[in-house]
Amino acid sequence: GQADMLAAALALLFLARPNLAILPDSLLTMHLEMLKSFCQECLDTLAALKTGDTAQVMTFSMRLDANWDDFSLAIEAVREAQKAVQSISDRMHTFVGGIFVHRSRAHPKSMLDAKAARELPSYTSLSTDRMVMLMSKESVDPASIKDVKDVLRRNFTDLRRAFRQYATSPNGISFEGLLRFYQDCKLRSSDFAPHHLEALFSQHAGATAAAERTLAPAGFVELLVQCANLRFRGVTDGLNDQLSCLIEQHLKPFACQRQECLFQLVSYDQKVRR
Repeated sequence: GQADMLAAALALLFLARPNLAILPDSLLTMHLEMLKSFCQECLDTLAALKTGDTAQVMTFSMRLDANWDDFSLAIEAVREAQKAVQSISDRMHTFVGGIFVHRSRAHPKSMLDAKAARELPSYTSLSTDRMVMLMSKESVDPASIKDVKDVLRRNFTDLRRAFRQYATSPNGISFEGLLRFYQDCKLRSSDFAPHHLEALFSQHAGATAAAERTLAPAGFVELLVQCANLRFRGVTDGLNDQLSCLIEQHLKPFACQRQECLFQLVSYDQKVRR
């Protein structure tokens, strides 16, 4: 849960102790060796120069003129390398600053790997028209959907972990897995009973065969929004606030915890159920 702070620590370590050694067989090494050789030769020439002796200076100047194109190319290559390193340093400072700004606002920055980045849209994309169809125009304020998406993005890691924990097959979460999620997260209330959950599940899963009735990540997220509305509509009005309450008060503290009750532990095992 502290991936952002680990990333910030690595970035600060890079800024304090950068280690961008030049490869021995690279073009930049060749350019640097040429410039080093030229500067050393120039110093040696000046050190050996006698008063009034211009012949040696002219010889050196002619050699410099003959190799000016190579000399200019080497200088340009070194400048480009310096710009690249400075650009990396600036990006690192911006990156670290962004992490601390998010932390100061109590919204830690999500650090996603390539696979998580590909899965992010499945957990954060909500269609306003579909939510209105699933719920009602009175419950869904189109302007609040953007705020709901922000809540989903901030909690993507927890939502993804919960989905994986309660998925009962590669296809998604069955009603048994969803009911286990409901019980683990202590969502039962007078406004949100198990039969409400079953009705919502049927609304999303359709009337397919029992073995095929599962929720994909997008359906799971939509159902969570509906659950939040049923569970917390007497507490707060905004969908985003209702979803935040469900995640902060129920999902984060209770989901994906080790099950201590042996009966509950084995009752959802597919082999036992068969």
